[in-house]
Amino acid sequence: MLLGSIGATRGFEAWTAPRLRGPWTRRGPLGPTGAYAPRVVTAPDGSRVVLHTTPRRVGLTDTGDRCRGMLAQPKSLVVPKDAAPRLEWWPGLDPWLGEETYDAPLHAVGDIGLSGRTEITLRTHASDADRPALTIACDGKGLRVTGPDGVPLGETLLPEPAASLRILTVGEYVEVYADGVFVLTTLCYSGRPAPWTATTEDGVRPVPVRPVRLPAPHRDDASAVWPGPSLG
Repeated sequence: MLLGSIGATRGFEAWTAPRLRGPWTRRGPLGPTGAYAPRVVTAPDGSRVVLHTTPRRVGLTDTGDRCRGMLAQPKSLVVPKDAAPRLEWWPGLDPWLGEETYDAPLHAVGDIGLSGRTEITLRTHASDADRPALTIACDGKGLRVTGPDGVPLGETLLPEPAASLRILTVGEYVEVYADGVFVLTTLCYSGRPAPWTATTEDGVRPVPVRPVRLPAPHRDDASAVWPGPSLG
């Protein structure tokens, strides 16, 4: 059973039971803050996935008030026998991903192996390509997303140090998986797409990404995504 909240926290948590009448066990948050209004549905391959909503901002700016959201992509619902459920990357999305590239698509997925503190730059300032505008940093259990000038956009504390991250960006929407589990989501309307880089104590290395093919890239309704500063 998933219980959602659209209050200040905008989130949902999971409860499990051996039968409908219980006894029910509270398992805590299933998705990170910012993911809300969950629905469990059956995917075309017969697996169970969770659909959820993510908020947007009025005026499509980082300073706009949070408002009615848009539907995020499905997540695989994994329910271990004697452990808390978790959300993982749904493989049904893979056919929508292009070949690996070191270009700078606005909509992209990238996988990064971690070794010590790692900071991944996804976008730079529209007027200064040397200044990061969207970064994700991981230092053991600490995971943090920052916008222009280091303004915090989201953070979480992982239960265990992560060995790898998967990052997805679709327009303003950003989400992060740690060792395959969905752990963080946020919004960022700033900056321009840039080739992804990972910075560690050993230096800077490029990060290959796979572009995301949108099902309807030219939509102009309430669900249309932020087109980026170079297109808007």
